[in-house]
This record gives sequence, C-alpha cells and structure tokens, in this order.
Amino acid sequence: MKDIIEKINQILSSETSEQPLSAQDDEIVESYEEFEFDEFYSDIYILIRNIDEFYGVNSSQKAAELLESFLLETMILLKKNPENIVVESGEFYVKATSFTPDGEVLMSVFEDAVIINTMVEHYNEALAQNEYPRMDIGIGIAAFVKEELETEDHECECEDDEECACGHDHHHEEDEYDYGIDFDNTASQLSEIAGTGELDPIVINDFAFELLSEVHQEFFISHLEPVELEDEITIYHGNIVSEE
Repeated sequence: MKDIIEKINQILSSETSEQPLSAQDDEIVESYEEFEFDEFYSDIYILIRNIDEFYGVNSSQKAAELLESFLLETMILLKKNPENIVVESGEFYVKATSFTPDGEVLMSVFEDAVIINTMVEHYNEALAQNEYPRMDIGIGIAAFVKEELETEDHECECEDDEECACGHDHHHEEDEYDYGIDFDNTASQLSEIAGTGELDPIVINDFAFELLSEVHQEFFISHLEPVELEDEITIYHGNIVSEE
C-alpha cells in the first residue's frame, strides 16, 4: 500500500486549478485473454454510489483526481490478475469477469477485493482529512455457472455483421460468448447494497461463499456474516482489509 499512499500524496501536493468539473463520459476499457473455458465464472463489481459529489459547481478538482486515481489503480490491479478475462471501467465503476472453476482460483478474486477495500480506506482517509466527500463504495462478488443460450437453427442469408430480418431466432457465429456472462448482473446488484444499512462493504453471493469455504472454511465462516434477503437468497458480507 506504500505506492498507493505515495500516489495520494502526489495528487494532494500537486498544483491544480479549482475549476468546477463535469463528469466524464462513460468509457469502457476491456482486456481479453485466452483460456480453456469451463462452466464456473465470477464477476467482481466495484461501484461508487456518490459520483455526483465529485463533479459539478461545488466540487474540488483534487477530490475528483483522487477518485479517478482510485478507479485507475483498481482497474490496473484487476487487469494484472491472469484469471480475469474481461476488465471494464466507467465513470462510476470497475468490473472484471474471471474464469473460476474452483475455490482456489476464486480466492484470487477475493484477495483483489480485500486489496481494493484497503485502498478505499486510504483514499477516503485522505479525502476526509482535506474536507472532501468520502467515496461511498460497494464491492460485490458473484460466482455463477455459464449459461448456454438456446437458439433455433434455420437457413438465414444474413451476414454475421448484419441484423437478421427473417423474423426467426437465429444464431450467428458472432453471437457466441467465449466466456460466461451473468445476465442477472448479480455482482452489480450486490455492490449496490454493499456498505449500506448494516451490510459491510464486501458482499458475495452464496455460490461464491460455497466455493471459497471449500478452500478455507474456518476463515470465511468467521469473517463473513450471512444475511437472508426477502426472496430467501442468502448473501455474505464482511469488512476485511490487508495489513500490508
């Protein structure tokens, strides 16, 4: 974390104009790697809920620079994880999808979440000390089984890069996903509730907890607390930070 603290101090000590800021347009940054795919995947989603406090008439450029630095360092961390297939970043979030066939591999995703949660503490401490708004952040992790899309085969004269106009469900080669996609966006939904109410900033779904517990059951039972939602779905939450 020393390099993160140094970057924070560099931003705070640099000269900058205090002009009102406007939020940047969403920018998607993707990173692809080749893997021999299996059916288990996971998403990690880091959401900043109070992005509007960092841009606008009463915003501080220093605060916005710290927020953008956090997003950049988070994206770099996730891109360095060899298990991540796609890394996306936008104005208020960073997301990564990884191939996690077992708990051992999923541990690397959870370890990234712990590092990111630790980074949040350092950035928010710097923001608070300078009377800037703190980042309201939620971290969601969801493991899931790859969903196979059902398609109806038929003769179609459409090109792969054209919209099919024949009125049938069709299947072009470019419609195939090379990796698992959670069409319910579970990690994103978990990040929205993480750190709100009585929930800690890291929230994972029950399948992720099951896989991780196979690796280190005692640790995860003692550090993550179960909560049952209204729809009888159990999630697990915790506030774990790195001591390094």
